[in-house]
Parts: sequence; structure tokens; C-alpha cells
Amino acid sequence: VAAVCAGTGHQLMQPILDQKFQSVRQVGMIEGPSDLPATQVDCESPSEAVDIILAAYRAVSEREIGVGDYVIFYTMQRIAEASCEQSPSYESKIWFAPLKKH
Repeated sequence: VAAVCAGTGHQLMQPILDQKFQSVRQVGMIEGPSDLPATQVDCESPSEAVDIILAAYRAVSEREIGVGDYVIFYTMQRIAEASCEQSPSYESKIWFAPLKKH
């Protein structure tokens, strides 16, 4: 499963996540057990992925009063390595966005 949601509004959110995310197996690209799929998103950047999911959250929050007033995203992206000997580096960012207030 590429993406799963739970909680208030999950019935509305899950079809959106299913459309935007898919599990793929990339041989040699995944560290760890080979039976675990990677998650692939057809986006140019983390901010584009956040924008897609934020739009989905906003749509759900207009239809489900219990969703809440804010959403917080945490993204982590692997940075291209200069050398194979170095451990991988990651760039992380926290995104905070308001939803519709009820």
C-alpha cells in the first residue's frame, strides 16, 4: 500500500491518495528488505506533492466538520550524494497550513 489514511474523513481522502500515489519496486533503489515497495509520486518537488495533498485535505475539510482547522506535513528528501562512501544525507521540512475553519 503506497498511502493509507485513518480518522475523520478517511473515506473521502483515501480515493484521492490512491489516485496520486502508487507502490513501485525499483531493484537496487531500496535499502532494506527487497519485498518492501517504494512509494512513487509523479511530482517535480516535495512542495508540489504537499500542494496536491493540501488541496485534498481542504476538499475533505469542507465536507467533514471533524477534520480540523490545520494540517502539518513533514517531508524528507534524499540529497544526491557526492561519494558512495558517505552516508546518505536528507533534507527535511515542516509545512503548516490552515484548513477551512468551521
